[in-house]
Amino acid sequence: MEEYMKTVTKHSRKGFVLISALLITFISLLLLIPYASGVLADLKLTSIINSSTLALDLAEAGVERAIWEISYNSNTSNIPLSSFQSSTGDSKGEYEATVTLDDNSATVRAYGYVPNKSSHKAEKAVVVTYSFRRAFGKGVAAMNSITMSGQASTDSYDSTNGLYNALLSDGTYNIGQEGDIASNGAITLGNNTVVNGDANPGPDYPFTGTPPVSGSYGTLQVPLVVDPIVFPDNISSINDNGLIVIPVTSPPTAIFTSGTNDLVLSGTTQIGLPAGTYYFTSITMSGQSTINVTGTTGPAIIYIDSAASASGGGVDVNITGQGIINNTGAPGNLIIYYTGSAIRLAGQASFSGAIYAPSATVTMSGQADIYGSIVCGSNVDSGQAAIHYDKALVNVMPDFVINKITSWQEIQ
Repeated sequence: MEEYMKTVTKHSRKGFVLISALLITFISLLLLIPYASGVLADLKLTSIINSSTLALDLAEAGVERAIWEISYNSNTSNIPLSSFQSSTGDSKGEYEATVTLDDNSATVRAYGYVPNKSSHKAEKAVVVTYSFRRAFGKGVAAMNSITMSGQASTDSYDSTNGLYNALLSDGTYNIGQEGDIASNGAITLGNNTVVNGDANPGPDYPFTGTPPVSGSYGTLQVPLVVDPIVFPDNISSINDNGLIVIPVTSPPTAIFTSGTNDLVLSGTTQIGLPAGTYYFTSITMSGQSTINVTGTTGPAIIYIDSAASASGGGVDVNITGQGIINNTGAPGNLIIYYTGSAIRLAGQASFSGAIYAPSATVTMSGQADIYGSIVCGSNVDSGQAAIHYDKALVNVMPDFVINKITSWQEIQ
């Protein structure tokens, strides 16, 4: 009997232990299931948040790509679907964007998809307004007025396709009808002048009759705005003037007026300007003198500080005779920023480059030609003076021109 009771007690204990173990396991499962569900829900939520964040980052990458394209490819209207990959080459997602351009701003709609557009688990979209100013978006942009008389004319070409009026591979010539001019004030055109492009005066100065314009001639819808020239720090002492190349054969006795940065070239004097940043207080060229832009790694940028000129604020840029400046045929290789009041090209003077002189009156006469673009206070053309706008200059953005995002909205 005693043995029997011991056996029963032993089995009872084992049963109790088993029941207790089962009970503990059941309770643990009851607690673990909601916990596991919570963990799985958190992991799923984290995955959704991470995918959503990545999709938004991709949409913003589309915006950045669009802004880059606006700066360097003026015809941008669509950023095609692009894949974003990690450093190891794994695809993280895709983005695309559409761009709507006008003269001074762009509306960018950008989309981000994770892991891809066709089977995405996260999608984000943003709309951004980007405000910019194309410094050289026209043949002539004048703050005050434009006057053309005689047989003065404008037209256009694209220097990326070669020289002006060159025969192209498709049998056409490198010449176009985008020699646009615009002014916040009046535009006065003589009977024999020709504007092969648009001519848009300020709203207070509408044209009467039918002007000699191949394109539109309605008044400006938005006033022209220019940013003031900001010289680089210490440009008067830290510049590349020492890189100016003077030929060994028949070198001039001097190219600068004694003790100044007034550049004076006459006769058959030739100098070379490699790519760099230069500081002059005036430029005077006559005879057959030549400035030859030689750089291939970037433009020659000339800052002309009229306040320090020995001419006392007169005609600080005076190119006459057969003076030629920048004979590379690529206007983008030469950019002039001038703070003074007067620029003159006369005789058979030829200039290839971009002039940014928002306070100056630019006067052209005789058979003077400008291949490039002019931003000025006023422009006066007479004789057979011609402005050949280089469309490639539309993507030249001075450092001091203000471009910025003015609005940003997440729409999805």
